[in-house]
Amino acid sequence: MTSPQRFTWLDAPQREYLRKTYFEAPMPRGRAELVYRDPPAHMDQRLVDGKRHVVFCSYYLQPAICKKAWALRKSGDYHLTFIGCCIRQDHAPERFFDQCHEARDYEELYTLLASAGVWAVVSVIQPLVNGALAVEAAVNTGALAVVDINDSLYYMRKDPNDFECQIEARILKRASAVVHKMPGWGVERMRADWRFETPDWQVHSLPEPEIFQPCGVYDGSRDPAFVFAGGIIPYHIAVARGHENHIMDPLIHAVCGHGGAMTFVVNQNAREMFWQEHQRYIDFQNVYPAFSFEKGVPFFQLPAKLAAHDFAIYWENIPESSYNPDHFAINMATKIFSYVEAGLPILVHTQAPYIHETVVEGGFGLSYELKDLEKTPDMARACDYETLCRNLKAYRDHTNSRSVAMMLGEIFDPA
Repeated sequence: MTSPQRFTWLDAPQREYLRKTYFEAPMPRGRAELVYRDPPAHMDQRLVDGKRHVVFCSYYLQPAICKKAWALRKSGDYHLTFIGCCIRQDHAPERFFDQCHEARDYEELYTLLASAGVWAVVSVIQPLVNGALAVEAAVNTGALAVVDINDSLYYMRKDPNDFECQIEARILKRASAVVHKMPGWGVERMRADWRFETPDWQVHSLPEPEIFQPCGVYDGSRDPAFVFAGGIIPYHIAVARGHENHIMDPLIHAVCGHGGAMTFVVNQNAREMFWQEHQRYIDFQNVYPAFSFEKGVPFFQLPAKLAAHDFAIYWENIPESSYNPDHFAINMATKIFSYVEAGLPILVHTQAPYIHETVVEGGFGLSYELKDLEKTPDMARACDYETLCRNLKAYRDHTNSRSVAMMLGEIFDPA
């Protein structure tokens, strides 16, 4: 007996792509022994103890997912489940979710999600199959399919209508709602090309007041201490896969070679991180005494770690990148809000206009040109640090996570 056909709302070549790329391929390395293996309960229930049952799905337990869940959990109106493929124990998933489960493979992930008769499935569309699974649940059970876009292929690929882009477009068309972190014009351009009418919501990983740190004091009389926090792909993988924006050498040379201190705090998503593959950057600590390459911490501990510095910096190696340059124009990096939580003024380059507008025009950051990266230490020394901090405090007191639960509540209660 053959099993019922899956993803019937996709074209046959698209279904075949999902089958070969995900169901017949091994999951990425680094998961080690899975820990959260208890079968998730209530997967057939829209309400659990009178609360809406919302299932979040993402490969890793990302900060953006945790922040959304944290906001919902504080409201007391939701029963929250997380189903992923790699959940680090130190990320304390029980702090944000009522239950968590790690799928052994995509076959198990399909079994859990495609038949989920819950209120809503919120799925980060990277990888593509995750977004497809949210729609599959909607088709099979009527659950709301909320597709969460971290980075859209529309802006990462140079051809927004290539084969994989068309799969993403089909997923967005069939979703109940789209959640993203792009400016309005970025979404409208996608709509015009991909012709989808699904309602969209801009939901940022806004600063969380519970983890705010006080602003520091800096008067320019000593070398400024910069910090960069986030994901860094090992150099050899970045080169091989065309992720050259992750080649970090220029930032290290520019800051540490021109009178500044530089710390990298590197995201750790997988349970088993291959730290030795970052040896290229680790060795820079022998070249520059003011450079430090450090392992990351869970997002709720990150502001306290970052607060030991004077400035945060947003930088991408755009000159060497093979990505569509528009990706950097519409991006709002989650790290920006971690920097705000840490109380750090932020340096932002002009080729990231959306972040630049938020930070520099908001009065809590400095603007620099990528070609003049080496000038950033002098810019930091000369700035009005007190005014930057005053504006930063005003921003995070007005713009923070308190508004997220209300927005998500509207998504989960469509008219």
